[in-house]
Amino acid sequence: MRKKLQDYLPPILLKTCEFPLLCMTGQAEIDALIASTAEVMDSQFVTTAPVRGIERYEKIFNIIPKDTDTLEERRARILAKMNAQLPYTIRMLKQQLTALCGENGYTVEMIHAAYHLIVHLLEDVQGSQNAVYELLQGIVPANILWEINIESVQQGTVFTSCLMQTSDDLYMEQELPRSDFEQTIYPGVWMTQYDNLTI
Repeated sequence: MRKKLQDYLPPILLKTCEFPLLCMTGQAEIDALIASTAEVMDSQFVTTAPVRGIERYEKIFNIIPKDTDTLEERRARILAKMNAQLPYTIRMLKQQLTALCGENGYTVEMIHAAYHLIVHLLEDVQGSQNAVYELLQGIVPANILWEINIESVQQGTVFTSCLMQTSDDLYMEQELPRSDFEQTIYPGVWMTQYDNLTI
């Protein structure tokens, strides 16, 4: 518990009328100053920044948040921008994916002969799928075909949503098991960003 201003005064001054009233008047300003100082200190790091700090980072990196984004999704997108640095190696990519998805939330497969990169994500890694997409879009060289497979387990059956991008076209596929699942293309938000789309 933070000490009040009047606790710093000698007891003899508290017997007067003026000094306790002055302390009561200044207490609200001191509390606001301490809260603002703590907010500034928390805003130095993305992982502890409040909403105002996250908004400032987004302005610095020219990130436009979506209305449906949670604070953790906005944090993940900022961290992906901050971690995007040369050189772009598989080891560096794995480090950045570990920061976004956790140690066991992804796998990376590189087919060197075909210049093909495949990133497998688990569906329960929430808030990181769009950040991984933006990360790959920004750092994977143009001569490498890359895709994101989002794997889900429902009632013991695995299905995969696949996103692949080349320099000209965007291809989306989905493999569903023989069951009564409704077919959904995931993540659908990426579909509206491209004119040349083959499903």
